[in-house]
Amino acid sequence: MSKYVIIGNGISSIGCIEGIRSVDKTGSITVIAKEKHMTYARPLISYYLEGKTTLNKMKYRTNSFYKKNNVEVLLDSEVTKIDKKAKKVSFKSSSKRGSRSFEKLCICTGIS
Repeated sequence: MSKYVIIGNGISSIGCIEGIRSVDKTGSITVIAKEKHMTYARPLISYYLEGKTTLNKMKYRTNSFYKKNNVEVLLDSEVTKIDKKAKKVSFKSSSKRGSRSFEKLCICTGIS
């Protein structure tokens, strides 16, 4: 079983998850993201502030997307080190530190 780690939880990470699941239904996927919220459409923030949309309508995928695709999501977590030789990423959050090993790593931090 393959181990995938995705750094970032934006639109590109959703595409990565969908791409992985199209060819590998059983590999473990871990998403590590600094955001405290699931993926949402950032361009809609101004509409939300103007009252033209809701938080729920801003979501790029439903929260069940991650569960349905068997994805471990570590929100509010910052990757502090990538060890390519050991194939391991280290991360920290406000409440813990940890690490995840990987076979394949995708950095989806976007432009933010």
